[in-house]
Amino acid sequence: MTKPRFRQVQNEQGERGPFIVFLIHGRSDDWKAVKAFITRKLRMQTKVLVAEYSGGTLIDKVRKSMWLECDCAVAILSADDVLANRQRNARPNVHFEIGYCMGFFDYRYWEDNDIEPVILIKEDATQLPSDFHGIEYIEYSRKKGRGGIKESFGPLEQGLERVFAAVHEYFEE
Repeated sequence: MTKPRFRQVQNEQGERGPFIVFLIHGRSDDWKAVKAFITRKLRMQTKVLVAEYSGGTLIDKVRKSMWLECDCAVAILSADDVLANRQRNARPNVHFEIGYCMGFFDYRYWEDNDIEPVILIKEDATQLPSDFHGIEYIEYSRKKGRGGIKESFGPLEQGLERVFAAVHEYFEE
């Protein structure tokens, strides 16, 4: 088993914690492949709320994870909901959690505009709300002959490596 990577932020005892990626997802099981890729290939830890039932409200769990544990977030916008006009959208909780994470990480890393700690992975069939227009994302397709969520792993690795390096530099000073 490979050792996890560590972030440079230290607690009061001078211990460094693991670099943790918060995973945002809807109903699709695509998050499981992303989690496996991040933990096995990149040696980063992940936080997935569905895997940890402890009672309480979702927003309290997200808030606790962001403030106390996570360094960045990866959101998987899979085409889970079919609307009346036949468009496919990601689950509303995914949109909400993306906004929360963007606001929180903007606050945490406010001194460095180069850190982009929320990475979006969008299934090609998923419609984006207008508030997301202009935000970069990694796209994948479930169409036959395509790589599915795994086709996003190269760009995802590059994005997480950039975040890891930027967070390392941010807290090193």
